[in-house]
Amino acid sequence: ISHVQKPEAQGIEIESSSMALYCSIVILLALSLYTLMPLSAEADSSATCSTSTSAKPIMRQEKRRLRVLLIRHGESQNNILNEVSKEHYYKNRLSDPALTELGEAQALATAEFLKNADHPLLQSIDDVFVSPCKRTLATAHPIVTAMGIQPKVWTEIYEVGGVHESNIGLPGMTRLEMQELYPTYELPSDVTDEGWYTHATNEVHDVAVSRIRKVAYTLRSWAKECSAQNRDRTVALVVHGDFINYLLQILLEMGPDVRKAMFHSYNTALHLVDVFGDDDDERRSSVSVLFHNNVEHLVGVEKMLCKLDMIGRV
Repeated sequence: ISHVQKPEAQGIEIESSSMALYCSIVILLALSLYTLMPLSAEADSSATCSTSTSAKPIMRQEKRRLRVLLIRHGESQNNILNEVSKEHYYKNRLSDPALTELGEAQALATAEFLKNADHPLLQSIDDVFVSPCKRTLATAHPIVTAMGIQPKVWTEIYEVGGVHESNIGLPGMTRLEMQELYPTYELPSDVTDEGWYTHATNEVHDVAVSRIRKVAYTLRSWAKECSAQNRDRTVALVVHGDFINYLLQILLEMGPDVRKAMFHSYNTALHLVDVFGDDDDERRSSVSVLFHNNVEHLVGVEKMLCKLDMIGRV
């Protein structure tokens, strides 16, 4: 008898259970609607953004650059002295050496390569600047002839050390000598009837660094002009091994002591650098090295115009 519930109590329990079930359903429906509302709003917002983006695409402005092709001169009469020894070089070196027969062949191969270049980074060269030394003037000649460009002699891009004999400065080639050998070259006013190298002695390290920093500053200023004028420009510099090493280290801000040979160059090796004028500080700029010490134009199945075992020695 104690386990049998009275009818009245059962009716109350059933009615309470129904009420609880009804309340639970109402709460669940309310929660579902609350959850769906943000999703719907987010979908509408996403649709609006999508429509806006497609109507007005965002255009990214391309950075303009100065592309600098550094070309080391062909093998010189001094380079072959180094193949013997440093002592042999210092005893027999010339103040302003000419090219060897191999050096002339390297210059011709470089001219052919640049004239017919299908390399995507070397499609056009706007200007060619040449060091006033004999070996660079001779290296540039077949290159500018093949490309139909009038080169400009730049007296600030000569080799570290300058023109000297037994540490006594010599004037280098005179204006008349250059004009007779290279009548198409544009000569600046500081190539005079006496020559162009004005130091009484060989150029010491600190003076060389200061000079090449000015060259780097000029390149950066040209890059800023490219940015301001919304155009690209490509220039080639026919220069020297130590000069290339110093210039690259200065452009890349690798430290105050640039005497260590971080960037070696074979004769007529190619180095390609982009300089961007996107920094407010005129002494600095973004720099990208595209390739370094490239000699693909000297090495092939039918030719070997590069002394690969002489890296860092000549």
